[in-house]
Amino acid sequence: MRRYFGASLLIGSLVSLLVLVLYEIDVFPWLAAGIGRAYAAVLRTTVEIPPRYWRLCQYGVVILAALGVAWTSVDIERWSRRALIAGMAIASVGLLSLALALKGILFEPVSGMLAALGSFVAGGFFASSDMGKGQRTLRELMARRLAERDLAQLMASPTRLPLEGEHREVTVMVCRILNDGDWRTNLGPSDVVRAVNLSLRTMSALLMQKGAFIEHACPDMIRVLFGAPVADPEHARRACESALDLSARLVELNRECENRWQRRFVFGIGVVSGTLTLAQFRDGGRSQYGALGWEMDFARQLSGANAHYGTRVLIGAATNESIAEKFATRPLEPIIDAESGTSHGSFELIGPVGEETEEAKVARTAFAEGMAHLLGGRYGEAAETFASARGGDGSADPTLEYYIGHARELAEVDRQASGR
Repeated sequence: MRRYFGASLLIGSLVSLLVLVLYEIDVFPWLAAGIGRAYAAVLRTTVEIPPRYWRLCQYGVVILAALGVAWTSVDIERWSRRALIAGMAIASVGLLSLALALKGILFEPVSGMLAALGSFVAGGFFASSDMGKGQRTLRELMARRLAERDLAQLMASPTRLPLEGEHREVTVMVCRILNDGDWRTNLGPSDVVRAVNLSLRTMSALLMQKGAFIEHACPDMIRVLFGAPVADPEHARRACESALDLSARLVELNRECENRWQRRFVFGIGVVSGTLTLAQFRDGGRSQYGALGWEMDFARQLSGANAHYGTRVLIGAATNESIAEKFATRPLEPIIDAESGTSHGSFELIGPVGEETEEAKVARTAFAEGMAHLLGGRYGEAAETFASARGGDGSADPTLEYYIGHARELAEVDRQASGR
């Protein structure tokens, strides 16, 4: 937006300056005299040249017409609408001149009309240039998917966004509704739609406020990017902060849903960092800015895995490595990427490191040791170590309880297989 404003201001200023220079060197006097005679003949009244201070009004009309038409010519996409506005501006200057003539004041309209026409032509040339088209395309791709402040920063950046394609380090976040079937089974369609729309509005509003780009949204899922299209070297940290804030906000949302519909959503959030291909992708007459990479599907897979482990936010190994000093995490079993068949590390995102109690740190260390035993095939030791990670306050930890039961089951299977 800022760059459009700058282009409009430059075009309007140059046109105004040119017209006012012509005005000051008396290019228009013979026109003014002819117009005065025409007014006198048609209106049958005396039309006089006003005092010199009326030049300020003349200047104001020229500047206003040039800047106003320049703004619309640069900003409005359709040529017919730009022409309509320019025509209205020219007609307005003519009507102003006629109205003043009825009062006996000669107001020369040609300079103002010429200013509007000049800005219309110059603005049209800019709008049809590569820069003008590129800015308009960028705004269309990002509108309602990026916060206004981030869109303004992107539009004002001297570095052009490579819409033809680039590889860039970014972080993908997926937030999914995992129990929509329960809602559809127990509520009418209108209530389900209202509840889902409420959840989507809540998620998108918070994430855009945090600097995310809404890359894709559908009724049961929203997928966002951090670090693109607006570059952010702290994209992994920002994504994790946003995931925790979103998780807390969704708890509040569920209270509202319980009050209105007596049901709660089950949400899952997955966060994965990596090098993705970013571009403007086209499908016939449609286009959108998006990303390509296995991380996109794996983030979705992680978001769904939350239902299995009893977690809320799961992150990938690269994300965990980036934020290890700032956030507390717990390692889980590697998860096999459904697309490639490759296993990737997964971690539960707990919260900022500084907010942990000493007891929580000890429990988290014990959990990590239990996971190492489990992955090493030492199931009995894993079950014991996991059990030692239980907190003394009796608070529920479904993830820990899952792994205690899982390790004990594997230990029993191992015992039976060995005949002990």
